[in-house]
Amino acid sequence: MKRFKTYKRKSHKKFYLIIKILTFSFFIFKIDKLLLNDKFINLINDYYFNKIEAKEELVSLNIVDEKKPVIYIYNTHQKEEYIGGVLDDYDVMPSVFLASKRLKENLMKLGIETIIEETNMEEELYNRGLNFNYSYRLSKELLLNKINEYPSLEYFIDLHRDAIPYDRSVITYLDKDYAKVLFVIGIDLPTYQDNAALAKTISDKLNQYVPGISRGIMYKNHGNGDYNLDVSSNALLIELGGEYNKFSEVNNTLGILATCYMEVINGK
Repeated sequence: MKRFKTYKRKSHKKFYLIIKILTFSFFIFKIDKLLLNDKFINLINDYYFNKIEAKEELVSLNIVDEKKPVIYIYNTHQKEEYIGGVLDDYDVMPSVFLASKRLKENLMKLGIETIIEETNMEEELYNRGLNFNYSYRLSKELLLNKINEYPSLEYFIDLHRDAIPYDRSVITYLDKDYAKVLFVIGIDLPTYQDNAALAKTISDKLNQYVPGISRGIMYKNHGNGDYNLDVSSNALLIELGGEYNKFSEVNNTLGILATCYMEVINGK
């Protein structure tokens, strides 16, 4: 009888040890998956950068599959920056590239699968022996590569930052500051009116949320020609704020911009 009890105790120990190993392995797998997920990283950034309460979101976080993205965000001029602020304390540059990451996060929260261009544009130009004037050629090449890689893509956003005085790039509504938005359309493109129609739709929606937040549409027929808008009638170049905007103002606008895109995609 004693032998039986001893054997039984050892079996239980082995059983519990196996359960612990499996549980730990599953936990490590989940953590690894989270750490490789942009949404998780951006929520962490929000917690530290904006001091928001992200605890509940982190607990209930769902990993979004990016195999069939609908929106592709890129920055032809990736180094365009905003004025320093709280982000300086964490050695993070408040740039249009960071704005792209935040826009992606907002879209993903709304259920719109989104990818951004991670290529270091400046470094890639240097490695190819090209100067800044070739930026649009490079971004178009990367854009076409993404279209081939992800046939599900429907909308394309080239996010920029304008160079205008602060009083023209900010608006206050209900005690909250927002960076203004401008849509740029190259009229060298034969079908530019199709792109302009989408720009007007989103511009109108933005103004419904915050009257005057959109500066409207600028039509240009020189410089960089079609601004890569020829790839799709759903491609837009968006100037978000100016060089004197705080990133918090940019961030406020990104939430509304994401909502407008969600409404267009869902036909609202």
